[in-house]
Amino acid sequence: MFKHILLATDGSESVRKAEDYALYLSRACGADLTVLHVLDDSLCHYGHVDQLVPSETKDGFVSYVISEREAAAREVIREFSRKAASQDVKYSFKLKQGIPAKEIAVVADKEKVDLIVMGGRHPARRPRFRVATTADKVAAQSRCSIMTLI
Repeated sequence: MFKHILLATDGSESVRKAEDYALYLSRACGADLTVLHVLDDSLCHYGHVDQLVPSETKDGFVSYVISEREAAAREVIREFSRKAASQDVKYSFKLKQGIPAKEIAVVADKEKVDLIVMGGRHPARRPRFRVATTADKVAAQSRCSIMTLI
């Protein structure tokens, strides 16, 4: 059925179902599994906003944001590795930095995956107003099927 599955994970509670399902599908279909964690660098631009702050301070802020995100990514992969090992599922891991939806779509295209599995949340429901989720943005940029588990 599926030959190559991409799991987009950030380690959040909503993604845990997606991780479990990606492991199940990979094992059931004999599909290759690629696990992607994107270091969202959207906060980095704040380091360069205030023109009165010395450049060393700005660079320090950007470095701090990135190092915090990298530490979180190491924990995500550590937890996922335990889960995959307990189910005897092999996978490859990719770490990217950038805008999550864009990076997920780029990796999916480059790796020629059949299915992207990701966690999600119920979209905000307000009259005549809806904020696009990461899954919505990935769907708009990707050519393959996407499964969002809520």
